[in-house]
Amino acid sequence: MPYISRRRSSQATVAMVEASKTSVELLAANDRRIGGMLYNDSNANLLIRFGTGDATSNLFTARLSKNGGYFEIPYSYTGEIQGIWELSNPSGAAMVTEIA
Repeated sequence: MPYISRRRSSQATVAMVEASKTSVELLAANDRRIGGMLYNDSNANLLIRFGTGDATSNLFTARLSKNGGYFEIPYSYTGEIQGIWELSNPSGAAMVTEIA
């Protein structure tokens, strides 16, 4: 059974990360993170990667569909998250919310 944090928080940070054809950091590692959400508001699928290293088309954790793909960060994961969009010229952004 996965660990579920019993800690509560009223602190949320919302950021916008511009779409990129190269891997970018969506969230830095944060030991205080207890949850988060990613929303893909772009014209291209977004590949996300948990852990250190760049997200690539061959190495990723999940694919968020273009124009509305949504992902909740599971199990109180506190490591970094990278992202890359699947077009050579993507437009739009990822909306990133971190709860800590």
